[in-house]
Amino acid sequence: MLASPKIYRPTPREFAALATVTALSLVVAAYMRYGLVEPSTVGLVCDAGATTAVCLTRRAFILTFEYYGFGVGALIATAAALWRPTTLKVSIALAIGLLGVVLYNTQLSGLALGLLPLVLARPAQEPRQA
Repeated sequence: MLASPKIYRPTPREFAALATVTALSLVVAAYMRYGLVEPSTVGLVCDAGATTAVCLTRRAFILTFEYYGFGVGALIATAAALWRPTTLKVSIALAIGLLGVVLYNTQLSGLALGLLPLVLARPAQEPRQA
């Protein structure tokens, strides 16, 4: 009788790490959106030509979500996690997807986050033999 492949299931420690990644991603995304992108005062200062780290970070995030960078990145990371599930790949897909959902890339990021639970139905990556 053939043994069925081991299904990917995060251990309690990995689950705690995924929960931490989720919380940190949401905090960073909320800070970026409500602290740097949306406030008109920050926008006026940065649009006036300021080249501070805040303005450069704000512009980088704006360019990324204008060109659907978060959504495409989340889809690529989710595809990699579906292909060979590991906790690192799942956490990257989760982080990018959550950033995208909060930072205006809701369609592609939502699709990526919707596909992410399918990782739990995939066989786990086999450890390499030495």
